[in-house]
Amino acid sequence: MSSTFHLYITDETKFPQTLSGTDAEKYEALVNTVTNDFPLWETLELSILGYMMALEAIGILAGSENFFAVLSFNNSPHNLLGDEPDIDGSFGYFTPQMVVDAFEVLQSLVEQIENYSEQCAAIVAAKESLDQDILEYVFYRYLSTFEEAASRGHSITVIHE
Repeated sequence: MSSTFHLYITDETKFPQTLSGTDAEKYEALVNTVTNDFPLWETLELSILGYMMALEAIGILAGSENFFAVLSFNNSPHNLLGDEPDIDGSFGYFTPQMVVDAFEVLQSLVEQIENYSEQCAAIVAAKESLDQDILEYVFYRYLSTFEEAASRGHSITVIHE
């Protein structure tokens, strides 16, 4: 079953510092702000497991297995949703500084991904529901989004459908 993941380029300064209400109300407010006020840069359609495995594989190549996966599933601007929000969806977020740092790391991985290095092949072989096509699909959409957001000094928000 396929899921949809939207990568938005967002301006951290446009998010409120605090939100009141239940976690679900805060989540809805954040989703509405993102989808109404910021440009959608990339959309990915694949299984949630394939997406998670690709993010973990990219993280392993980058030196931190959980970095992309955790922040793509459970982070919010100014930690408005807290660490374990009681919501029905997932909300991912990378601060402007995380974007700059992660873009530099992603750039350094392009050759490994393009040439499908032995390390890439070994990581893919060890991950359930992951193959070279899925790894490349997720990697290049993240690279594109991080490049644009870094050039603007902006953050990235990941909305899951």
